[in-house]
Amino acid sequence: MNWYKFYPKDFLLGFVIGDAEELAFRRLIDAYYITEKPLSKSKVVIADITRMDEDVNDWVLTNYFIKTKSGWIIEAIQADIERRQHRTRINTLVGKRGGRPPKKE
Repeated sequence: MNWYKFYPKDFLLGFVIGDAEELAFRRLIDAYYITEKPLSKSKVVIADITRMDEDVNDWVLTNYFIKTKSGWIIEAIQADIERRQHRTRINTLVGKRGGRPPKKE
C-alpha cells in the first residue's frame, strides 16, 4: 500500500507517549501498511524496523498491537488493508473485462 489515511489530531489526542515510543509506533505502522502483512514476532526484525531499543519496542507492541499466530496486528489497520485488497481484486476483474462501460448520454 503506497499511502494510508492518517489523522494527526486523533493521533495526538489519543496517545500520551514519549518521543521514542511515538517514533517506534509510526515506523511500525508504516512497515505494516507497506508490507500489508502482520509484523514479525521476531524482536530482531522489529528492532530493524524501528531502530529503537528493545524496551521501547516491547512497550509499543504490548500497548498498541495484538499478538497473533501470524504476527503483531492492529485490528483497524488489518481491516483497512483487507478492504483495500478487496477493492483491488474487484478493480482487476473489471479491468480484465474491458473496464467500466461508457456512460450513456
